[in-house]
Amino acid sequence: MSNRSRLAVLTASTALALLSTAGPSLAQDMSSLGGFARTPDGFDGRDVQLKACLGTADPCDQKATGRPFNEGGMFSLQGPRGDYVVTGWLDVDRDGKLSDGDLTGVSGGGAPLPPGGMTKYSFDMKPVTMPRPSRGGGRGEGTIHGIVTGPAGANMDRLVAVACPEPLDNCNADSVMAPVRMNGDQGRYRIENLRPDLGYVVMVWQDNDGDDSPSDGDLMRSANNGEPVMPGSGPQDVRVGVFHGGKIYGRLEAVPGADASPPQEKPTGGSWEQGGGSGGGMTGSWSQSSSVAELIMMPKVKVMPGSAPGIGTAVGSMGSGGSHVTTMIVNEYASVPVNRRMTLDVQSDGAFRWMITRSHTASGSCRITVREEKAGRLQMSGGQVTFAISGGSASSENSCKPSGDTSTTRGSSSESYDYSVAGSTLRIRGSGGVNWVFNRR
Repeated sequence: MSNRSRLAVLTASTALALLSTAGPSLAQDMSSLGGFARTPDGFDGRDVQLKACLGTADPCDQKATGRPFNEGGMFSLQGPRGDYVVTGWLDVDRDGKLSDGDLTGVSGGGAPLPPGGMTKYSFDMKPVTMPRPSRGGGRGEGTIHGIVTGPAGANMDRLVAVACPEPLDNCNADSVMAPVRMNGDQGRYRIENLRPDLGYVVMVWQDNDGDDSPSDGDLMRSANNGEPVMPGSGPQDVRVGVFHGGKIYGRLEAVPGADASPPQEKPTGGSWEQGGGSGGGMTGSWSQSSSVAELIMMPKVKVMPGSAPGIGTAVGSMGSGGSHVTTMIVNEYASVPVNRRMTLDVQSDGAFRWMITRSHTASGSCRITVREEKAGRLQMSGGQVTFAISGGSASSENSCKPSGDTSTTRGSSSESYDYSVAGSTLRIRGSGGVNWVFNRR
């Protein structure tokens, strides 16, 4: 007999002796629910979280909770008289939610058992594999459309509408985009080829600084107050506002610091005026490196009262009645440190190649790495440079989820910034706090 088995037997004998001394009222009014939560080798039974459900396990009328009192997983719970199901959960990755690789078990195969015998509620703890929800990458015949308006005086060019299918944890890979076609101060969008059986979160966004994340100065807003929209459910109109400091402002003059524009440094060297001229001060090879906070869409685990419908993806629940809580995964923008590395090569005729690598921590030791290549030609006027992008690529990697890696080719677009050159330093400024400093290589 192993030491672990001897320990279990000795503890069981001790528990039986203690139970035999209990008074008659305890035996009449309470049920003793005993057994073993048997874990695989290498796991400590004392880490198992136990729950005693009167009647069925789903829904659970929870009457008792606890943990085994030895490594072998032996437990003894007490509850009001009745038939019970005892469940166990071992949070292997300690992330606070039920996930792949965690251990779970249930007594009696999920069937309620009457009390009796100190090992009657024993069960084996086995690894769990979470169900994979349907992704939105497949195309269908569904359509979402609407009218877009914005603050008076705002530049509404380059707006795009993005539809992200539920769940949102893989939006970049499964999203469907469409341009907003402006006519005066009003635009229209129409997102097609959507699956009619999926709900989509729709956002209209103008990425002013081209950093692929919401930044101060971007125009943006979600349709339907951020709630999922079913294709074919009618017009979904959006009034975009100015994103600043985590808030969206409906009027330009309401944005903090709107009237405090700092003077821009004058550029040195030549320029390309709609394709003409010489390379000037930007010709050459440049490199940049920084580690600053940026806003990134991140999944967060939250414990919500009740069922908390419509605000995220439910991954588990506990309790009943007024004490019922649900564990949700909610996607929110968070300010996280981002490591950014960039190189910019500019030819004398204005042709450029811009390489970008940025990474941030997603959860635990997992890291998201985004790599971009942009190629095209510079157009400069006064103190502003416009990168007319004609091609390139973008990819995203998750160190903990290689199956979710994505790679796409980049179409035509443009990005405009203020710039200055002083000696061997190139400074590029833009909305959203962009202040990149390049050094000549």
